[in-house]
Amino acid sequence: MTSYIIYHMLADMKSDDTIKSETKADQIHDRIKQSILKGEIAPGEKLVISQLAERFKTSIIPVREALGRLEAEELITVVPHTGACVKQIDLNTLREMYPLRGVLEGYAVRLASERLTTTDFHGLTRIIQQMDDAIADRDFVLMGELNTEFHMMIYRASGNQTLIRLIEDFLQKTFLARLVFRFKPFRARESNREHRRIVDALEKGKTAAAERLIIRQSEKTLELLNRHLESPDEGDEIE
Repeated sequence: MTSYIIYHMLADMKSDDTIKSETKADQIHDRIKQSILKGEIAPGEKLVISQLAERFKTSIIPVREALGRLEAEELITVVPHTGACVKQIDLNTLREMYPLRGVLEGYAVRLASERLTTTDFHGLTRIIQQMDDAIADRDFVLMGELNTEFHMMIYRASGNQTLIRLIEDFLQKTFLARLVFRFKPFRARESNREHRRIVDALEKGKTAAAERLIIRQSEKTLELLNRHLESPDEGDEIE
């Protein structure tokens, strides 16, 4: 039944018989990823290679390539010779990772505070405005992408490449936490208000305040994650 549902969900996606062979893997990857992030395919559900190849009118090669990329992004687990399933969320791992992520991000903010330029601040403000638009449109996939872009723009300004790679790895691994909230998006407006306060603190040279705000965001996310998994029916709506 699950495979039937996923097959017909994919069948509803816009089909394009003119997809060039060199871009098929990209398009298959993008369409499946969007379906996962929108909650159309739930954690634990299967993706069958043969069905995907049939749906996208292609061979199994680009399908395998697309699934390989999704596995590298830690969104799915590949089952040899069969297909894949959307990754289950490991709460214990997330509980261990969020405090560490907060420490790394706080340190990155401290380093970045002396290196951010006027151009960087303009870029951060632009992203905040784009997030407001995404929230208004209820485009929570775009909102998540912009949230990552906002944070990484600050962290890259730290100039510490090892630190940046560590944070990118943590962001990728904790990305799965968003899947928990995909049906009831959590505190988006509050989060974007916090982004404004972070930028304001950095512009005014209040490094310690910006660092506390960044760390507190990770703490709040973990609190909401725990609350949701303990009482999943309650959810956390946008303010």
